[in-house]
Amino acid sequence: MEKAIKFFGILSLVLLVLVGIAGTSDYWESIIPFREGGLVWSLVYFFSTIGAGVLIICFLILLIFVCLDKKHKKIQQK
Repeated sequence: MEKAIKFFGILSLVLLVLVGIAGTSDYWESIIPFREGGLVWSLVYFFSTIGAGVLIICFLILLIFVCLDKKHKKIQQK
């Protein structure tokens, strides 16, 4: 259970950073111009749309695991 919490916690943090970077794509495009359809453009598009949805799902899974872990520890204490 603790490994799952660590995994989804780290995954959520990484996605949060990537979605944040993709959200500022106008700033990055002024520094590094990238053409539509290229690799960088595809990554920015992915993390600004699909990545945000995946991030929300990871947060929900993380919340479920944390709640289950707390419940499991309470039961073990009794």
